[in-house]
Amino acid sequence: MAGRLIIPSTRQLPAEIASRFGEKTGRQRLMEHDGHLLLVLHKVPDSESTEREGALFWRQPDGNRECTEKGNGLNGLRNHVEAYAKPVEELDDLLDTTRDARGLFKILSDIAPLLRSTKHLHQVLQATREAAKNDRDVITLRDQAGDIERTADLLRLEAKNTLEFDIALRAEEQAARSEEISALGHRLNMLAALFLPVTAVSSILGVNIPIGVENWLTPTRFWILTALCIAFGLLLQRILIKRR
Repeated sequence: MAGRLIIPSTRQLPAEIASRFGEKTGRQRLMEHDGHLLLVLHKVPDSESTEREGALFWRQPDGNRECTEKGNGLNGLRNHVEAYAKPVEELDDLLDTTRDARGLFKILSDIAPLLRSTKHLHQVLQATREAAKNDRDVITLRDQAGDIERTADLLRLEAKNTLEFDIALRAEEQAARSEEISALGHRLNMLAALFLPVTAVSSILGVNIPIGVENWLTPTRFWILTALCIAFGLLLQRILIKRR
């Protein structure tokens, strides 16, 4: 949302321009009438707030410039454009040392309103350039705003790509761990399948209930039975491997 805009009462604007203002700043835009050029711009946005504080810059038909900000005329507009460069540079420096997901997300959150406002600032200055074709100062400021917009856009893209790469890298690591766990589980299953028949037969024969075979298991018969169980376990292993 755009914040409330107060037009200084000591400044005289054409009625055709003044009548186009509401209670709030509205979007960034250029107003012109009979040689009057009025730029309605937003100050550097705060990522923690949705309100946008407005700033007015205008040029009279005789070339005299005025503004509602610090500085007179052209200097005020120059300071306004340069104010956008500082936070973009700070975020650019921060990106060089940030690689964790939380830090990258914070950079993306901070650069989004800056990029949007800078883009609209560039568009307004381009419109001003077309309305005042021979104003070299406006051309310089338009190009400066374009450079800031491009830097902010590249910063957003780099932060986004870095975050996506980090997510993809973590996904690959997780997939590798899952594959290792799956392989380990398969080995354990094969080992369990090998000894399952032996375990089952041992459990049955170890029951303390007379079943008629207590005196039947001679050493030779015992080893034959053990060999048959192991053979059955190997057969079970092969069946599981083929199914996998």
